[in-house]
Amino acid sequence: ENLTKLIQLCREHYADASILILTPPPVVHSQRLEYQKKRYGDQATGQLERNMTLSKKYAQAALEVASEQKLPSVYLWQLMQDAGDHWETFFYDGLHFSAEGQDFVAQAVLGGIRQAYPDLAVTPDPATGQWANSGTTCP
Repeated sequence: ENLTKLIQLCREHYADASILILTPPPVVHSQRLEYQKKRYGDQATGQLERNMTLSKKYAQAALEVASEQKLPSVYLWQLMQDAGDHWETFFYDGLHFSAEGQDFVAQAVLGGIRQAYPDLAVTPDPATGQWANSGTTCP
């Protein structure tokens, strides 16, 4: 319901906006529990406030809303896990992205943009190879 409202607000106030729905990522249980122990010490509950079951439920709900609203989406929850056994390195505390995770998400978003909105795709500058100096030209 909240995501649908956000989409409606975007469409109402920014009619020309190109919207790409990004699902929530997975959660690394062991990292979340370790972080909890580190942060709260003896006060740590040992209970996960976020978990794979809930994150998958939210990811699937986001995909459903994207489909209902006829919007492209990036299924980050699944993409990260499909990256191989090292997917847990995409997080530093089981929930927030590490530098490697940020790079992965950036590539996933850029791929989603290339697929859904090719006219908005950003490419690295051919001379420098840098993204900050985009080689993209305006129409």
